[in-house]
This record gives sequence, structure tokens and C-alpha cells, in this order.
Amino acid sequence: MLTIKEINQKARQFMFDDEKIPHANSNPVLREEDGKICIAYFGYTYDRQNLAEKKFKRPTRWLLLDIETGEVIKRMNCGERDFSAEPFDKLYSLNDPGVVKPTEDYFSIMDTLFDTARASVIFAKRLDKANYQAYLKDLYAITPKEYRGFYKELSL
Repeated sequence: MLTIKEINQKARQFMFDDEKIPHANSNPVLREEDGKICIAYFGYTYDRQNLAEKKFKRPTRWLLLDIETGEVIKRMNCGERDFSAEPFDKLYSLNDPGVVKPTEDYFSIMDTLFDTARASVIFAKRLDKANYQAYLKDLYAITPKEYRGFYKELSL
């Protein structure tokens, strides 16, 4: 089983391939697709104005990766198959003073919670809901309010 840190690196490469556009990936969540639990990410693009105003477009792509190996199962364009009901013509503020500023230790704890939840699916064939909910709680704490909904829509 690869660590989520290793899988995150793979996801960065897969989301937009070699396109030369500024973009970012979300943190991972778990999603059930075709009766199977996978790792899911969304990706969004941005420009200088988005960075200056701290207002970003909604996600335009999303990925499903194998929960154990991190291999790509599907890569979708939100214009063709969407995971969210949010409009494309709105900008979402990332200026949220209530967001927790994560440290390296904070991310390490999140990774451990996520990997423990993944391991429960891989080895015990059932999701450790307590660990996954603890992960989501930490994830929402570091995510600006207007972007949390995307995680909620993509996740289990």
C-alpha cells in the first residue's frame, strides 16, 4: 500500500497532464464509484487576478485513483461529468479568516488519519468511519468556507 503522500504526488501529475496552465489539486477524499471506494481529487485552474483577489473558479476536473496503488481509474472533465452542482460562472472566495493555518505536523496527522481509513477499506473491507470523519474535520478546518462544499460533494 502506497502512502497518501506518495499518491498525492501521482495525482499532481495526472490531473492536468503536461498542460502549461496554473492549477492546483485538492486534498484527497474517499468516494464510492461503481460500488468501489476510491481516492478522489478535484483540480482547478487560476490566474494572477484570482491570486490577487483570493477568488477562484470552481473545480474543472476530478480524478479517481485506486485506493491501494494510486493508479488512475478515471479522469473527468466537469463540463462532461460533474461531481458538483455549483455554477461555473461564480468565483469562490478563499479569504476566510476562520481557517486554521496548517503546519507540517498538522498535515502529517491528516495523512495518518487518511491512510488509516484507507487501510481499513483495503485490509478489513470496511471503512473506519471514525478515522475518516476525523480526517474530514481537520480538512474542513483548513479549507475556506466557500470551497468546503466541493469536498462534501466529492466525498463519501
